[in-house]
Amino acid sequence: MINKKYIFVTLFTLCLLAFGSTLFYPFVHDDFIYVENNPAIGDLSNIPGIFAETSILDNTSLRNPYYRPILEILYRLHYRIFGLNPFGYHLTNVLFHFLNSILIFFLLNLITQRAKLAGVIAVLFVVHPVQTEAVACVSGISNLFYTFFSLSSILLYLKAFQKKKAKPNWLYLLGALICYAIALFGKEQAIVMPLALVLYDLCFSGTHREGRVNRLLGKCLFFFCALQYLFWRKALLGNAIVPWTVISHGLGANILAVPRILLTYLGLIVFPQKLHYYRNIDLLDPVWASILLLGLVITGLLFLIRVMPKKNGQLMMFGLGWFLIFLLPVINLIPIVIEYSFVAVFEHFLYLPIVGILLACFVLAEFLIEKIIGSQKAHLFNPILVGSITMLCLILTFKQTTYWNGEIPLFKRTVKYEPEFGRAHVLLGRAYVKKDQCSKAIPEFQKALVIFENYRVSTKSPLLANLYSGLIRNVEEDLSICCQQSENSKAVKQTLSP
Repeated sequence: MINKKYIFVTLFTLCLLAFGSTLFYPFVHDDFIYVENNPAIGDLSNIPGIFAETSILDNTSLRNPYYRPILEILYRLHYRIFGLNPFGYHLTNVLFHFLNSILIFFLLNLITQRAKLAGVIAVLFVVHPVQTEAVACVSGISNLFYTFFSLSSILLYLKAFQKKKAKPNWLYLLGALICYAIALFGKEQAIVMPLALVLYDLCFSGTHREGRVNRLLGKCLFFFCALQYLFWRKALLGNAIVPWTVISHGLGANILAVPRILLTYLGLIVFPQKLHYYRNIDLLDPVWASILLLGLVITGLLFLIRVMPKKNGQLMMFGLGWFLIFLLPVINLIPIVIEYSFVAVFEHFLYLPIVGILLACFVLAEFLIEKIIGSQKAHLFNPILVGSITMLCLILTFKQTTYWNGEIPLFKRTVKYEPEFGRAHVLLGRAYVKKDQCSKAIPEFQKALVIFENYRVSTKSPLLANLYSGLIRNVEEDLSICCQQSENSKAVKQTLSP
């Protein structure tokens, strides 16, 4: 039996080793919008009013397209305590990440009754490099926050029906509903959480034969809560879901891109290399190779699930189902088009879904290793393998966090891997301007102009052509100011030179 105190100390230590350096990082990118330049950041006078309206962005008349009132309250509480010192905001992110790993340990231990397995998944969750985007960025708190309350809700739900009785523990069930509501008002991605409860019952139906009617009624309460949330959003914002779509290339293109998106996310978890902000895929790229490859992957997984022991197969199915459910809101059925035909494949979208893949991979690896080298040798080999993977992930994560120590390294890395993404060049150019490096900003703005002009002439929609014309004018203004500052700087240097 594993000592839980040992697990907690291990998780906390690894969390600090991986992300402790981020405590001293500045605000970057969205942090300026939601914290530093948020005009209402210091207002805690009307908490109920925050639930009745959306916030204003960045001292402008623009409305925030998201509806996350509890997250807005959290930002304002941070400001009341820490002001505009990024340390306190980063500290909250690191603590939430640690607490989420604890919840994952408790949840998987409850489901599997295998503390070692639960501990391994919790450890890999803490140190995996793909988590960097959610933890190292202050505004990534939305992922950490909704994950904490989603996990708490699932854990309380399972506790409510843990005892073999026809009637549930209504206090636990009420707590689960409250946590789910908090998660919803923290981030809209939590809307799919009730599906995870259905998945649990489907995968482990043999473990709870009694009280099925009460379980069904319990899950209905969660779906009712989700519907009420959607109705409230519709009444308040005029739309029940976030209006992601900027440019549409048709529903068919969106659906055909799903296999490539899934494979991209799977690849990021299994082979976490070339990680960068604003990762995207092009809807117009060929898709048939991705469809074929995903089909082969699914066929192989189903075959392995069928041949492995029933308990292992159940865990595999649960892990893969978890991954798909929590990725569902961002899988491009509601297209997240951020520029022309580029669809966002953000690494922070994996923060909660990764748990399922880690579970499935561990169960599969355990099964294959025992088949190949035998169960006795596997008991010696598995700890070595897990320790090696943990150390490798820790090193990669520590390195990945360094790119979040400022906007220039952050967007330089994006441009390196997304050279045809116009917005990345604009963001890098503006980052250079903030540091008075106009000579480096000018080429970035020029590249963005070429890209946006190609979009403008390529689109068949007059509305979208006007949109890109507006972006071109904005970049031209940035370029003009930058060129003027560069000329002034040269003139000053010539005057001062002997």
